[in-house]
Amino acid sequence: MIQRTDVYKSSVPELQEGGIRATVNIITARPLDGRSGFHLAASAGGIYDTLREKLSPDLSAVTSLTNDAKTIGIVLSGSYTDRRSQLDYVQTDGWLFGPQNVVNGNANSTGLTTAALGNTGATVNVPQNLAFARQEDRRRRINLAGALQAKLRDQLLLTVNGIFSKFDVFTHRNIFANFYSSPHIGLQVDETGTATGFNRPGQ
Repeated sequence: MIQRTDVYKSSVPELQEGGIRATVNIITARPLDGRSGFHLAASAGGIYDTLREKLSPDLSAVTSLTNDAKTIGIVLSGSYTDRRSQLDYVQTDGWLFGPQNVVNGNANSTGLTTAALGNTGATVNVPQNLAFARQEDRRRRINLAGALQAKLRDQLLLTVNGIFSKFDVFTHRNIFANFYSSPHIGLQVDETGTATGFNRPGQ
């Protein structure tokens, strides 16, 4: 639990220097630094993923309890998130560069023989595959932190800090991929030498 952050842009005697730009001192929450009594604050939210059709909760809370004499106190905080998302995408994993073997014909050609086999001669860039994928992710995080303070004597203060964090990631992916190898039939090429369309000869 971060209560405040002190940023020192210039060197000061009581702090060890060595930062390139600044020294950052992170001050965590202490129960005896706050007000006495019982206090509680909480927040709740959620993110709805339209592709996954799931609501992901985002919860957090902080509470403190300190006696009136401010000699003993405890502060606890916790957060919980369970993010569910989905990603649909199409990708090409690589390209084939160079002259390509082709079949001189088109998608409607029938009765072709080996005489129809040819070569582009010039370099043509052809994708080696086309993959359709759906990836479902779940990221679940639990964070707990706390501090206990007891003023045993005027010059003796006991402070105990604790932190717990757990992060689980689950991924499920389905991929349907078509791999393209020559010869191609009806190969169409643009002015940059990149294939814009082709068919595969059937059996």
